[in-house]
Amino acid sequence: MSLLSEAMAVPSRVQGLVRLLISQPKGAMPKKEVMDLLSPPALYTKLEAGGNMASAVLSEATNLGIVTELDGGVLSLTESFSERVTALESTNQVLPEVVLDYALNSATPDEELALTVAWFLEQDVLKAPGTWDEWSIALSKQNIANLLRINDVKYGNFAYWAPYLGLAQVLDTPEHGKRILPDPTECLRRILSNCLGKQGVFVPLSEALQAVAKRCPVLEGGHFRERLRIQLGERQGGWQELSSSTAHALLRLEGEGLLVLRDKADAATTQLKVGGESRRVAEVALR
Repeated sequence: MSLLSEAMAVPSRVQGLVRLLISQPKGAMPKKEVMDLLSPPALYTKLEAGGNMASAVLSEATNLGIVTELDGGVLSLTESFSERVTALESTNQVLPEVVLDYALNSATPDEELALTVAWFLEQDVLKAPGTWDEWSIALSKQNIANLLRINDVKYGNFAYWAPYLGLAQVLDTPEHGKRILPDPTECLRRILSNCLGKQGVFVPLSEALQAVAKRCPVLEGGHFRERLRIQLGERQGGWQELSSSTAHALLRLEGEGLLVLRDKADAATTQLKVGGESRRVAEVALR
């Protein structure tokens, strides 16, 4: 099952279930109590959708390897997830990482989500489609609709999950209304902070990006991204020039003070282009 298919299982609801169980002794609670709290019986009848919502959220959390049902009808956080959550406050940081790991790196990855994110991150960050109407036109023009098979309902779920996973952001302005933009900044922030090592130690940018691609294969150089590029008939491999969404994210992280990007004589460089501006970068380090 894809995260894009179940409209009721949005990130806030999955996170609510996880936080409820974390707050309990040993991270466990009778299933009936959990379901009654998620969808109080007084608020719905058997003919209405309240019970279905709770069931959908529980099913998604189970599929993600976060929640399991023990003997006696008790719901519990899985051991692998519990090891990564040290306190209730850490849920907001850990849960997106766990979901992303499952969706992209498990034995049965969520290919629908992965290829849709890969496609969106390939779009020009300054011209990317930002509403469902614009998406439907872009998918048709790029001859990719048959591969992604996204409809308006799945787009709605994408607009929830992609920002939650740190791969997009939503802007809501009086001039343009609500729009979703390709932006892997938050995802890159997490991965680069873990893979670059000591602060101030420079490594080739291409080497850092290869490590990022292994960890999150919808990003530059990852196998989902390359598969999408082949389908689009675009460039594959190499680090000579990055997509504008990746370039924008790296420059943003430098502007925030997390990274230092620099050129180096006689070293392989990568072009970071956003709009009409371009910059050569050879190495990267944590500031």
